[in-house]
Amino acid sequence: MHLSSLRSFSIKPGSETSLVQSVNLLHRRWSYFIADHITGAIVISVLISILCTAKVITTPFKNDLMGFVPYGVRSREEYAIQEEFTNHRGKGILLMALIVAKDGGSILRTEMLKEASEVDELISNNFTIYNHILNKEESFNEFCRSFCFLNLPMQQFRNGFEVQLERFRAHQPLNDRISLSYPISKMYSLAFNIQMNFNGIELKNDTLIRDDMKDNSSGEITNYAPFITNMASAKMIRLMYRGERVGDWTVKQTQQYELGIIRYFQQYALLSFSSRQTLNEYRNRKDRNESLSSHSFHLNRSFHNSAEAPSIISYKPKYIRVLVVSFEYIDYEIARAGLSILPCLAIGFGIMFICSAISTTISAIYMQQMSIYKIYLALFACICPLMANATALGILLIIGVRYDAILSVTPVLTLAIGADDAFLMIHAWQRVTRECNLHPVKDDCVPYRLARVLEETGPAILISALTNILADAVGSMIGSPSITVLCFGNMSSIFMDYVYQLTFYSAIMCIAGHFEIKAAAEQQNTHSIKIDNEKKGTMINYCRKNSYNFREHAEDICASLLEGSVTLVTNKIFSFCVFLSWVLLMAISIYGLTKTKIELTSEKLFPLDSPLIELNNLLQWYQVPEHTMAQFYVNNPGDLSDPARLGRLNQMVSELELMNGSWGSESTNYFIRDFIEYEKQLSEADPANTSVTVTFREDDLRVFLDWPEYQRWHGFVIIDEKTGHLLRFFFTTAYHGENLKEWPERGVMLNKWRNIIDKYREFNVTVFVDDAIFLDLIDNMTTDAWQSGLGILVCMAFISFIFLYDPFKVVVVSAAIVSIMTGIVGILTLMGFNLEPIMMSAMLISMGFSVDIPAHVAYHYNYRGPTTGHQLTVKEKVRMCFASVALPALQASISTSLCLLGLLFKELYIAQVFVKTMLLCIFLCVFHGLLIIPCMLVLTDLLVQFYKRLRMRDTVLPAISPS
Repeated sequence: MHLSSLRSFSIKPGSETSLVQSVNLLHRRWSYFIADHITGAIVISVLISILCTAKVITTPFKNDLMGFVPYGVRSREEYAIQEEFTNHRGKGILLMALIVAKDGGSILRTEMLKEASEVDELISNNFTIYNHILNKEESFNEFCRSFCFLNLPMQQFRNGFEVQLERFRAHQPLNDRISLSYPISKMYSLAFNIQMNFNGIELKNDTLIRDDMKDNSSGEITNYAPFITNMASAKMIRLMYRGERVGDWTVKQTQQYELGIIRYFQQYALLSFSSRQTLNEYRNRKDRNESLSSHSFHLNRSFHNSAEAPSIISYKPKYIRVLVVSFEYIDYEIARAGLSILPCLAIGFGIMFICSAISTTISAIYMQQMSIYKIYLALFACICPLMANATALGILLIIGVRYDAILSVTPVLTLAIGADDAFLMIHAWQRVTRECNLHPVKDDCVPYRLARVLEETGPAILISALTNILADAVGSMIGSPSITVLCFGNMSSIFMDYVYQLTFYSAIMCIAGHFEIKAAAEQQNTHSIKIDNEKKGTMINYCRKNSYNFREHAEDICASLLEGSVTLVTNKIFSFCVFLSWVLLMAISIYGLTKTKIELTSEKLFPLDSPLIELNNLLQWYQVPEHTMAQFYVNNPGDLSDPARLGRLNQMVSELELMNGSWGSESTNYFIRDFIEYEKQLSEADPANTSVTVTFREDDLRVFLDWPEYQRWHGFVIIDEKTGHLLRFFFTTAYHGENLKEWPERGVMLNKWRNIIDKYREFNVTVFVDDAIFLDLIDNMTTDAWQSGLGILVCMAFISFIFLYDPFKVVVVSAAIVSIMTGIVGILTLMGFNLEPIMMSAMLISMGFSVDIPAHVAYHYNYRGPTTGHQLTVKEKVRMCFASVALPALQASISTSLCLLGLLFKELYIAQVFVKTMLLCIFLCVFHGLLIIPCMLVLTDLLVQFYKRLRMRDTVLPAISPS
C-alpha cells in the first residue's frame, strides 16, 4: 500500500508542479514508444526475468551470524581476530554435543555417564573424513592435533565415579587419592577442571544427603552422587570437538562431516523418542532430516573401518538425549527458516489475485467495460511484482551480493507493495476508456489511452518508488550487513517493479486495450446495422438498462457513504473525540517506548521447531550462569623474557581473575604458568644453573609443547615455524552468576573485560565471547534506530516538498510520519517485541510507504483547482479529499493486508516481525489519513476562525468607542 494505490496528483491541468509536468511529458513520450514495441518489451522482460530466476534458484543461501551486528562495533573486530587465530590454517572442524537425561534428572548416574562416554567414543572414533595428503579416512582422534583433550575430564570423572561407586556399594572407604569435586577434580594427584564438561550443578549439603536416604522407602539409594562427589546433581554434559584443518579438506567435506554427525544423532533421537512423540511428529522431523541430507550434504563416515555407513539403529542410548550443533548446522537452520517463508508467497499471490480480480471486475461492471481481458490484467498485475523481485535478486547475485536467507521475505513484500501500481493503472485505463467513449477524440488509439493512463498514474508510482527506495537506502547505510542486503533486495525490487510497470505491464495493457477497442468497434458496427430483429434490440436495451441501474445504484451508495463520512468527520464533538483518541494513542506509544528492550538472540533466526532453540535454552539455563568462559587473545606478546613486560601480562590476568563473579585462577587456562613451572624444573635439574630467578626463555617453547603433559597447549599458541618466536596466544578464564542469564548484565560484564584489557594496550588484547556479537547491539541499536528514523524522515520530507512544493503539506506529512512511527515502535514493544535489527529493518521498509495516505490527504485538502472561483468551506475540502483518497486508500490497505496475512500464521520470528509491523503501519496510516489528519485540520480551521473573530472584534470595538 503506497502512493501508487491512490490517485495521481495531476488531477486537473494546472495543478501540477513543474517537476510533475516534466515527468508527465516523459511518460507521454514513453507510452507511444512502448506501444510501437509491444513484442520486444514483453520478450525482453520475460527473458531477463527467467535468466535471473534461474540464478536465484541455483544459488544456495550464504548466511552469516555476524550479519546482524552493526557496522563498526567492537565485537566485529574481536570475532575476526578469533576466526583468524582459530582457522589460520584454513577452516577446521567445530562441533558441540549437549547430553541430558531423558527423564530430566541428574546426569551424575552411572548408566548415564556410561552412555555419555560411549557418545564421546562414537564421535571421536567412528565418523571419518578423507585426508587428501595421507590418502586415507581419518577419525577425529586421528586428525586432531591441538584440542584433542577437551573431553578428557569427562572420561576421567566417569572412571573415577565408577571406582568410587564400586567401593561405596561394597561399604568400603572411598579412595582418598580420587577427589571428584566441582570445579577441580583429582585422580591420583592429577588435577583437572570439569567446569567445561558438566553444567547445571547443584552442590550437595548434609541435609540433602540425609533426606535422600530418609525419603527412599525401599532403603535403596538411587542418587549416589552426593556420597562420592561434592555435587548433588548435574543437569547436562557438554562435549566439544575442535580440529584444525590438516588433511587439505574442502569446505564441502567439513560440511559433510559435521552435518553427518548431527543427522545421525537426530535420527536415533527420532527412534528413541517413540514413546514421547506421535507418528506424525516423527514423520515431519524425518522429512526435515531428509531435506538436510539432500541439501547438497552427504554423510561420509566409516564404522570400525567398515565401508558401509552404520545403520540408524546401530546405537540407541537408553537413558540420555544428545543434541549436536555446528556452525554449518546453524547456517542450515537459518536457510530453512528463509525457505519456509516461500509457501506464504503462493498464499499471498492467490489472495492478491482474488482481490485484484474482484476489484477489477466490480470496477469494470460499474464502468460498463467488463471483458475477459480484465481478468488477464488482474493476473499479470500479480505476476509483474514477482518478475521484478526475481530480476532484482538475480542481478544482485550476479554482481556478488551475498544470498542471505532474510531475502526470502522480499517476494512477499514486493508483491504486497508493488501490485498496487498495476491496480492504479487498471482503474485509470477504465476511466480513460469511459471518457473516450463518452467524449470521442480524433486521435483515440491504444498509445493515446496509455499516455493518458501514465500521465495520471506515473507521478504517483514514481513518488512511491522513490520514497521506498530512499527509505531502504538510509537503512542500508546505517544498519548491519544482513539489513543492508535486505534493503538492497527491497529497493532493487521496487525499482525493477517500476521498470516492469512501464515496460512489461504497459505492453500487456496495450494488447488488452487493442482487443477491447476492436471488440467495442465491432459491437458499435453491429448496433449500427439496421435489422428487423426486434427481440434482439429489446435484449440489448434490457442489458443497457440493467447496467445503467447497477451504476446508478452504486453511485447512490457511494454518495451516501461519502456524505455520511464527511458529516461525521466535520462534526466538532466527533473531531474532538478523535483528537483525544490520538492523544491516548501517543501516550500508550510513548509508554511503550520507555519500556523498549534491546535484545537479539540467535534462536530468533531459527524456525520455531528447530532443535537449536532447545539447545540454546539448555546453554542459557545451565552453562551461562555457571561457566561463562571468555577468551582473551594476546596479539602482541612481545619479548616476554623481559621480567617487567611479563609482570604486566601476569598482572592483567590476575586482575581479570579477581573480578566479581570470577572462578579465579582454578578456571584459567594460561599456558605461561605451566611454562614457567617447566622452566623452573629445568633450572632445578641443571646443577650449573645457580640463578634463583626463573625467566621466560622462548627457545624452550617448542620442547615444552612437545612434552605429553603439555601438548594440550598447542592450540593456545601460534609460533613462527622458522624462528620459534611466540607470535600470538590466547588464554581463557571463567565467570559465574545468576545475573548472567540477563542479557544487559552480560553486556556489563563484557564492558568490564574490555576496560581492563584496554589498560594494557601494549599487548593488543581482544576478548571474545559467543554472545558479544549480540551484546554490542545494546549500546548501538538505540543510536542506529533514531539516526535511521531521522534520515528517512528528512528524505520523505524532501520528496514530498519537491513534488508537492507546499510547506503546509510537508509539515502535515512529516508530523504524520513521526506519529505513525512512534505508534509502531511503542505498540510493538507492548506486544513483546524487542528493538533489534530485524524489527528495525521492518520499520525502515514500513516508513517507505507511511508517507502515502498522509501526503494525499494533505494535498487534496488544500487543493483549490483552477476554476473554483470561491473560498472552499471545511466541509467542501474534506469532501474533495475523501472523494479522491478514501476509496483507493481502503482498497490498497485491504489488499496489502490480506496479502501479508499468509506470513502471520508462519511460526517464524522474522515473519512475525515483518507482518505485524507492516499491518500495524497500514492501520496507523489509514487511521491518520482518514481520521486524525482530517479531524485535526477541522479543529485547526475552527481555531483559526475563532482567532479571526477575536481579532475582528478587537479591531471593531476601538473604532466604535467614543473618543
